Amino acid sequence: MKLTVLGSGSAVADSKRAATGYLVELSQHKILLDLGFGCFKNLQKVANPLEISAVCFSHYYHPDHFSDLLAFLMYRRGSVMRGAEPKQVTLFGPKGLKAFYEGVVKAMPYFENSPFPVKITELENSQFKIFNFSIKTKPVQHMGLSAIGFRIESGGKALAYSGDTGYTDAMIELGKEADLLILECSVTDNKKMDDHLSPSECAELASKAKAKALMVSHFFPETETIDFKTVLAGKYSGKILKAEDLMKVEV
Repeated sequence: MKLTVLGSGSAVADSKRAATGYLVELSQHKILLDLGFGCFKNLQKVANPLEISAVCFSHYYHPDHFSDLLAFLMYRRGSVMRGAEPKQVTLFGPKGLKAFYEGVVKAMPYFENSPFPVKITELENSQFKIFNFSIKTKPVQHMGLSAIGFRIESGGKALAYSGDTGYTDAMIELGKEADLLILECSVTDNKKMDDHLSPSECAELASKAKAKALMVSHFFPETETIDFKTVLAGKYSGKILKAEDLMKVEV
């Protein structure tokens, strides 16, 4: 599998970072994990958006994870109107995604009567397959609302992705012996929150999961300048990566 970081920022993303989003590729198959603002432009730099027919959302109620879905669908609509194949787009996400999407369409009637099918699949404690990817999801802790983490396996490799979450054993299970564990790291250890992770919490989760590599991402201004390799030294023994937009990682 190949991972490309489309966005490593947060709701307070700076000019160098788009909000949250990732592209996962295996051969000709491609899926997206979240699609926050700024991610679609980065997607266009590394892949043909028409080759992507599945988007997996960790949650949908914060625009830094969801808003560029509109850019993605609008691009697809315009392409189909100009002769592209009207392939189905499947949106995966936690409970409530269908009603949320219907509310977006009602507020923006341009997206009604789509020239291609849009299928919505809601997930909780779920296991399913997309193409050659085997995917497992579990609920995570984020503001008491519907949010899920992901584990994606293929070809004997595994990556796990938290989306937004506080400290939760669900990410230890999803990240168990993963080749790459992607965790948000939004807050500093002296200003911990219930609904976001700090560096020490990321290290503890990765260590307990025995993940081979940890990627920290989703930076707020206060975590932007942290030297994670120094801060996490002695707390986690695996490889440590600080996400940057358009970073590519072989999993």
